[in-house]
Amino acid sequence: MGNPNGDIIQGPGYQVRHVTDVAPVACPCGQSFRVFTWRDGGPANVHVTEIRDSRRHYHRDCTEYYYIIEGSGVLEVADAQIPLSPGLLVRIDPLTRHRGQGDFKALIVGVPPFREEDEYFD
Repeated sequence: MGNPNGDIIQGPGYQVRHVTDVAPVACPCGQSFRVFTWRDGGPANVHVTEIRDSRRHYHRDCTEYYYIIEGSGVLEVADAQIPLSPGLLVRIDPLTRHRGQGDFKALIVGVPPFREEDEYFD
């Protein structure tokens, strides 16, 4: 559907990549399609992540925005239990422990872009 080579399409002031052009990677949350990453040079990352029961973790530098695309579950954020449904948007600040439980798909935007070394577990 996107670029058949899986490469990013770009021009002056824009970049384009289809989620189907990205191979999924296993992550502590489940499976993630990392459409835009820090390697692409933008101000944020954009991941489409399928979450089941993830490990509680936090980031020291990255603020994450979770937009629930489909499914349901609970997002544990600090001491709160947030029921999830499609259309919900949650901001998670740095140093805030969080994890997802259930079976849902989220669009996750990280600012600054998420880096693997900025993921910490208790």
